[in-house]
Amino acid sequence: VNGVGGSTSQVLGFYGIKYVYMKNPADAGLTRTIDGIGGFTRSSATNSGIIWQIVGSNSRVSLTDATGAITGLNSSNIGATDEL
Repeated sequence: VNGVGGSTSQVLGFYGIKYVYMKNPADAGLTRTIDGIGGFTRSSATNSGIIWQIVGSNSRVSLTDATGAITGLNSSNIGATDEL
């Protein structure tokens, strides 16, 4: 988390990362930074930790065409199939 706006969430989302978890005791300054930089939505906060969902993350399995358009494929725990 580099604190430069939405770029952090965009990089994580590009690689298909959908959630960020921080175990308690969490650094209060870092949690405020994640809450404030955009691209992250706090999903849960418990005594165990905090979970943020990454807005606009790619599918776990994606296809990028020659123009750079990304299409998410239907996937399961062991594979991916789709009709394009």
